[in-house]
Amino acid sequence: MPRRLTSLYGRTAEIEQVCNLLAREDCSLVTLVGEGGIGKTQLALATAEAMLPHFPDGIWLVDLAMLGAASDHIDEGETPTGLTPDGLAGDVAQRLASVVGEALSIRYQSSTNRMERLTAYLRTRRVLLILDGFEEHLDLAPALLTLLRNTAHTKALVTSRRPLNLLAEQRFQVDALALPEPSPLEGVGSLAVERLQHYAAVELFVARAQAIQPQFALTADNATCIVQICQWVGGTPLAIELAAAQLRHSTCAELLAALQQDYQILDTSLADLPERHRNMQRVLESSWRLLTADQARVLAACSIFQRRFSAAAAQAIVETTPQQLFSLVEHSVLRCEDGRRFELHDLVHHFAARHLASNEQAILRERHSRYYLSLLQEHTPGLAADIELFHTLRNEMDNIRAAWAWAVANQQVDLLVQSRQSLFQLYDVTALPQEAVTVVARAAAVVRKLLAEPNTAAKETLQILLAELILDEAHFHGRMARVQMATQLAQEALQLGESLRAPAIQARAAYELSYMLVRSGRRAEGTELARRGLVWARQSAPALEVLCHISLMASAVITSRNLEAVEQGRAALALPQIHAHPRLLAVVYTQLALPLGLTGEVDEAQTLFSQALTIHRQLEDRHHICRTLAYRAIQLFVLGAFAQAEQDLSEAITIADIIDDAFIKIMALSYLGLALTRAERADEGIGSAERAVELGRSLQVNHPMMKVPVTRAQLALGEILVVLGQPQAAYAFLQQGLALASELDAPLDQLKAHSQLAHCDLLTGKPVRACAEAEATLAVLPRIEDNQPFAVPHYLWKAYEVLAAYQHADADPLLRHLYDRIQQNAARIRNPALRRSYLEEVPANRAILALVAKQTATPV
Repeated sequence: MPRRLTSLYGRTAEIEQVCNLLAREDCSLVTLVGEGGIGKTQLALATAEAMLPHFPDGIWLVDLAMLGAASDHIDEGETPTGLTPDGLAGDVAQRLASVVGEALSIRYQSSTNRMERLTAYLRTRRVLLILDGFEEHLDLAPALLTLLRNTAHTKALVTSRRPLNLLAEQRFQVDALALPEPSPLEGVGSLAVERLQHYAAVELFVARAQAIQPQFALTADNATCIVQICQWVGGTPLAIELAAAQLRHSTCAELLAALQQDYQILDTSLADLPERHRNMQRVLESSWRLLTADQARVLAACSIFQRRFSAAAAQAIVETTPQQLFSLVEHSVLRCEDGRRFELHDLVHHFAARHLASNEQAILRERHSRYYLSLLQEHTPGLAADIELFHTLRNEMDNIRAAWAWAVANQQVDLLVQSRQSLFQLYDVTALPQEAVTVVARAAAVVRKLLAEPNTAAKETLQILLAELILDEAHFHGRMARVQMATQLAQEALQLGESLRAPAIQARAAYELSYMLVRSGRRAEGTELARRGLVWARQSAPALEVLCHISLMASAVITSRNLEAVEQGRAALALPQIHAHPRLLAVVYTQLALPLGLTGEVDEAQTLFSQALTIHRQLEDRHHICRTLAYRAIQLFVLGAFAQAEQDLSEAITIADIIDDAFIKIMALSYLGLALTRAERADEGIGSAERAVELGRSLQVNHPMMKVPVTRAQLALGEILVVLGQPQAAYAFLQQGLALASELDAPLDQLKAHSQLAHCDLLTGKPVRACAEAEATLAVLPRIEDNQPFAVPHYLWKAYEVLAAYQHADADPLLRHLYDRIQQNAARIRNPALRRSYLEEVPANRAILALVAKQTATPV
């Protein structure tokens, strides 16, 4: 047995499992089954090294490639592609004895009794035979079985792309190396380098790259490319090694691009690799030769799928059977995930596609598109209500993309009309706004072209489709805070809806447009449009009525009219249609929970946040998970539960980074900075607030929607600087925050700014200005106290400190008012832990209670 000169990665568990099988008294034959290049031989050799003490008479590697041409027996009576019947001839027992004898250096006296001589030699010996490459010589299996039966202590470890199909055989499936599999909530970019380097596929790639370039290292810059290379080759060790060998002449990014263009670059001249393993094309061709003509036809046809597909889809599109698919799994050219779904990794996919005739490909592409888009249409009514169905369709997302692209390119209007709504929902939940914009815009361009043609049939159908596509595009532009483009598109759709007298189009356009206007500071216009949208929705599309209520809620929350927001939220929940739409229900829960908590219904708000998160996590809806976490954290922050708030905010920031949600990222960074500061970690908190301000500064000019989070960022940084004893530096940020708050007519933010400015003036010895800012703080109070009872005490405490310092007449009444307010708020919190944190952890509340207790000498 040759000594291995390179390390084996990611096979520790497999080595132990195979060793355990070979150690069993009732197991004499173990077959390592897997696709070409998956590492069967290396696993067998590593297992053999571990098993040396169990086989004192030796372990031998028998390379069946020495036998030459394949001699596979075809059960169906067919000849494998690339073989001739001549290859099936010969005395199989004597051939097996010859090749094993050659490995063991046995000298046979004649050519007729070799199996008897080999059996006699092995009968009393404790030996392990490693028979490598059995897939091309399956006719030797009966002879091997006879040999093992007649030698009590001989065992065989076989490597093969196909099982030997023997009752005495213990099959062991050799799978691909472990690959990073980020959840939909993360994405490759979010996986830290420290985590990536522990995946065997990545570890192998880096090790082989370092053998060529000793200075090579896994870094944040090349990590994504390395992961994508490993994923593209399906975690196949040989392909990873051949890919890494290309780094002599290219970077990781260049290698990935070249690989996606032509997998045949996976080639090497390394002398210590067997010739059959120096080129992936050769490996794939050897697997192809073992297939029957019908199996080859099915495999080539399956290349029409985008990697994964179901047995049902294959039956409908390729006209194959589950049995044929499982026969390809047996040949290790097709992977089976769970008994129902199959996968062609990219290497096999591209190889198989080259064997698909162009006319056959055209037929299959149309079938593929009609199948998947009809699947979308069939499930459109249930998609909003059935979370399991949603996951089923999202698992088909790659195939759905390809199906939609074919329909667009071939102007299949009927398919686009049928599937548009479900495609929109899938893209919306998966939080891929940029891709969605591209996909929808291409479809809209095709529809515009059709409408421009003379004598266009079904013109109204095309106009409605165009309006819907325009609104889809507006929605996803809005998700990326591209306000101008989103507003322009929504206005175009609204005009189309009016000309068509289509209230459903008008209602949706009103919602999308009001969303932009409200978050851009044009609250009055947005609110009026949302109210008009409610009227249109009631005439046509009840689900849109819920969305219009959500827009009205957002308008009310921004201007601290939380009681009105609660009213709108409860109106949405009262609509019977909402309970058939789990995702929409969860969105309302989130939007309602925020103003509920701010107005004092803390426990109900926490319940709604939890229910919303449960649904959003089930759907893996990154956008709304991110928002729900951020909004819940704001409430926890106000209640003094800073550790919980920090946890939610950190997760929200991570997701916002991935989905590029600058709105939530700025908000979350701002509140994270404040939470750390109030937890007496201002040195850490200032970094978060500075990041928020910097991000807001880079976006604000071109993104009117950023005014709300930018206001919060400016005020947060100003407050933290005051805590750190830098009032002069804080003043500019607080002034900018006040200007924005006034522009937005956001009274809570105005109160925050005035109170902190008063505190700055107090610290810098400006009594007149300090008192004026404190009085301005009190002037805002009537507008928000009932809408923001829990948030008010902290900022009014700053105003009290100023008034008390200058012995202002309003100081003592304000202190008593604050004390009463805090006690009233605490009495409304049923959760003991949150009540305690509100009274004891919020610095202002703690100070107010302590001061009143000291003044009255009465324990509180």
